[in-house]
Amino acid sequence: MAALSAIFLGIIFFIGLAVVLTPVTLVAFLADLRHRWRWIGITALFYCVAVYAACQWAVRPSILFEREFGFAPTPDVRFISSTYWVLGDSGHLTLVFHASPQTIERIRIQEFELISEDDGAKHFHKSYERSFASETADLVITPAKNRVFYEWTGIA
Repeated sequence: MAALSAIFLGIIFFIGLAVVLTPVTLVAFLADLRHRWRWIGITALFYCVAVYAACQWAVRPSILFEREFGFAPTPDVRFISSTYWVLGDSGHLTLVFHASPQTIERIRIQEFELISEDDGAKHFHKSYERSFASETADLVITPAKNRVFYEWTGIA
């Protein structure tokens, strides 16, 4: 299924490239521009860079934080790491950060249920359906260090 999703994304990418290149190619050939292939190549390169930049912007930790928790990260949030991957019918996200106890509590009260508590770490869990047929979120809080590990998984 992941291969089909990758093929689908490739098709979408090339359709977008064709939409962008068609008018440039028409103008370059109709106006009989010198170096028309350079114009076409530069346009294709610009499209690839724009798609890459848009993808990188969409997975910034602050954007992921806001989308997952419903509010922008407060100034006390210090990100350690984040990963994000969605392809077709499944997805995975992790966020690791430090935050104040008030911010941690604001996140924790969002329908998370306490599952276990050991060695000072508290493990919370919730299941829901928002973008996928089945989504789970796990929240591990280490209060002594004000450290939060958040993991989301979605499956169609």
